[in-house]
Amino acid sequence: MNSFRKKVWILGIIPLFIISCHKEYFELDRLSTEIELEPEIAAPVIYGSVSMEDIIAFIDSAGYTETDEAGLIYLIYSDTLLEAMADTMIDVPDKLISRYYIESDITGDPNWGINVGETVHFYKTDTLDYGMEGISRLDSALLKGGMLVIDVLSEFRHGGELTISSDYVVDEQGNPFSTTFVISLSGEDYTGHREILMEGYHISTDLKVKPDSTITYIIVKYDLALTNSGNPIEVGQECSIDMSFQDMEFYSAYGFVEPREELNQSGEFEIPLYSERPELADIIFADPRINIYVNNSIGLPLEIELNDMTATSAIDGSLVELTFEGIHPFWIDAPGINQVGETIATEININNTTSNIDEFLACAPSYITYDIIGRTGYESLSDEHFVLDTSKIDMIVEFVLPLDFKTTGFSLQDTMDFELFGEEEVDTSLIQFLQIRLGTDNGLPIAFEVQVYFTDEYYTVIDSLFEGTVALLEAAPVDQNGIITSFQRAENFADIDSDKISNLMDVTYAIFHAKILTSNEGQDFVKIYSHYEGLGFEPAYALDFDLSIHGGFKLNPQETGDSL
Repeated sequence: MNSFRKKVWILGIIPLFIISCHKEYFELDRLSTEIELEPEIAAPVIYGSVSMEDIIAFIDSAGYTETDEAGLIYLIYSDTLLEAMADTMIDVPDKLISRYYIESDITGDPNWGINVGETVHFYKTDTLDYGMEGISRLDSALLKGGMLVIDVLSEFRHGGELTISSDYVVDEQGNPFSTTFVISLSGEDYTGHREILMEGYHISTDLKVKPDSTITYIIVKYDLALTNSGNPIEVGQECSIDMSFQDMEFYSAYGFVEPREELNQSGEFEIPLYSERPELADIIFADPRINIYVNNSIGLPLEIELNDMTATSAIDGSLVELTFEGIHPFWIDAPGINQVGETIATEININNTTSNIDEFLACAPSYITYDIIGRTGYESLSDEHFVLDTSKIDMIVEFVLPLDFKTTGFSLQDTMDFELFGEEEVDTSLIQFLQIRLGTDNGLPIAFEVQVYFTDEYYTVIDSLFEGTVALLEAAPVDQNGIITSFQRAENFADIDSDKISNLMDVTYAIFHAKILTSNEGQDFVKIYSHYEGLGFEPAYALDFDLSIHGGFKLNPQETGDSL
C-alpha cells in the first residue's frame, strides 16, 4: 500500500548539530578537558495520516465501492450468469403426414367411368396431430422460417389436378393455405415435388381432449380432380401424398408447456475483489449477500436450480461449494398472456441465514464455476404460455459486501524512505540515548497493531522498532449502531540501545505494518460510512500519527577536536 499521507524528516539535524560547533567560533582547546557537554535534541522523523479513504482504496483497488442512502459503504461486484434466447429453448416440432387415394376410392365412386372426358372430384380430409411431448400443446404460431415439403405420386393414367388446402394455415393477408398440382396425362406415373417457404404463415390448432391426453391438431383438405381418359384403373394403383413441415421457426408461439428441463448451461466468472486482495478473507462481514437479478420476457414460469456453484480459493486453491437452505430451487416469474412483449423482473436474495455464504467468502473466492438447470412449471393445465423470437432470460449475480464487519487479521503495509543520519558519518559512541516516540490520534472505528521494520536498500529487514510486541492503537469507540462516538489518543515509546543504533546506520527504508482489529479486540462489528472517508464531511475521521526521536549526546570537546 502506498496511500499513507506522510512526511519524512531525516535526522541530518543530529550530525548538523555536532559539526556546527566550528572552531572559528568556539576555541575548544581552551576549555577544560574535564568538561563534557550533554545536549539533548528532539526532532520529528515522520508524520502523516491514514484515512478511511486510504484503507478503502487498499481494499478496493479496482473501484467496486458504492454507498447507500445512509452513507454505508458497500463493496459490490456483479457478473452475468445466464443469457438465453427463447428460440434456443423451445422447438416447434417437425410434422409428417401421408395420404393415399387407392384404386377402390376411384372405381367405387358411382360418378366415375360414365363419360370419357368428364372430371370427377374425390375429397378427403386429414387430421394432422400437432401435439407436442406429454401434455404440452401448440395453440398457434406465427412462422418466421421453415419449409412445407410436398411430394405427390399418381399411378392413375388420368390427368387432372390435386389441390391441398387448410383453413388452419393462413398467409400474411389472412388467406387460407392452398396449393395445386397439375397432373399431366402420360403413359407414365406422375410425380410432383414442391417446397413452400412458411415465413409469415400463421398456424392455429384445435383442441381435442381425451381421457388420458390432450391433442392439438390441424385439418388438411385434399381435392383430387381426375379427368377420365378412358384408361382403366388397375388394382394396386394409387395416388400418394406426403407432406412434411420441416425446420419450423417462429416469431411467436402460444400454447402450454409441461414441466420439463428447458435449460442446462454451465459457466464461470472471476471475482476480482478476492483475486486481487485474497486477504479480504480475514474480514468477517455482518451481512454479506448474493443477489441474483433475473429479467424474463419468456411467457413461461421457470424454476431455476443453481448447481455446483463452486469457488476456487485465491489463498490455497481449495474448493468450497455454495449451498442453500430452504429457498432453492428459485422460482422465476414470467409475463402473463396479457403481458406479451413485457419483461418481468425477479430478485433472489441469498444471505448467511439461507446459505453458507460466510464459509464461501472465507476462502477468498477468486474464481467461480456453476451449472444452471431451468425447468418449466405451471399452476393449471389451462395456463396459457407464449414465446416470442425476441423473448429471452438473463441472470446477473451480484456480490454485496456492506462494510459492516469485524476482523483481527487484515493488514496494511507501506514503505517509506528512512535514513536516520542522512549521508553524514556519525560516531555513534557519542549518542548517550535515543528514544522513538509514536504518537497517534485515532478517529477510526478500528484498532491497529503497528510495527515498523527497518530494511536496507534491498528491503532486507535489519531491525524492528518494537521488541517482542507491537504497538496497539486502540479503536475509536462506537455506539450500538457501529458509529464513532469519540477519538482515541495514544503514545508508544521505544528505547533504542547501542546495538539497535548501530543497525539503524545501514537503514534505507522503513516499512510500516498495520494489522487491523475492529473494536473490542475484533469481536464487535463496525460500520464504515462515507463521512469517515474525509471526502468533504469529516476530515478528522482518520488515524493521524507522528514518529519522533528524542536523543541525548555526551560530547568531550577535547576528544572531538577539529571534528566538532
